[in-house]
Amino acid sequence: TSVSLLVNQYLYSNYSWARYTSSLPDLLLITVLFTTAAAYSLFRFRISRGAVDLITLTCKLLALVAPLSYITKSVLKYIFGRITTREWLRAPEQYGFHWFQGRDRFSGFPSGHMLVFTALIAVIWRLYPRYRGGCIAFLLLMALALIATNYHFVSDVLAGAFCGFLIEAGIWRVMSRRDRSAYPALPDP
Repeated sequence: TSVSLLVNQYLYSNYSWARYTSSLPDLLLITVLFTTAAAYSLFRFRISRGAVDLITLTCKLLALVAPLSYITKSVLKYIFGRITTREWLRAPEQYGFHWFQGRDRFSGFPSGHMLVFTALIAVIWRLYPRYRGGCIAFLLLMALALIATNYHFVSDVLAGAFCGFLIEAGIWRVMSRRDRSAYPALPDP
């Protein structure tokens, strides 16, 4: 909460910053739909050509992680029903969880953007170790942006990242056990 107050005091005192960040469109659903469709299509194409390799595995994992992370985000937001940061700044007495009321102004926890993008980035982290530095940089920048635009409390962002890692790890564990013969070079779960 103190970070949100600092952001509000120092960044939102700038009218241009406040106006710009208040009008950002939410493209998360479109991103998830596009990622799922593209990854699944590429996976099916590569399988039809007999390509069972790292790219095929990546596509399969992304096609599973993207929609599952989005659904998980929606369910968790509904269950926890925490007020968003911007609403809290207007009505501090509403701070906290409002169980099973997660819609509109009670949809702050966990950060859906952080959850979904962490799950997607975790796929890259796992399968392409040489890009781990870029993965960390991307997630840190996203976390900073979500906090600096007063879309989320720090705890919303941390919970979203944690859930995103859990989703990817769970899907990986199930998939790697099931597909061990198809992808013999898979690392252990």
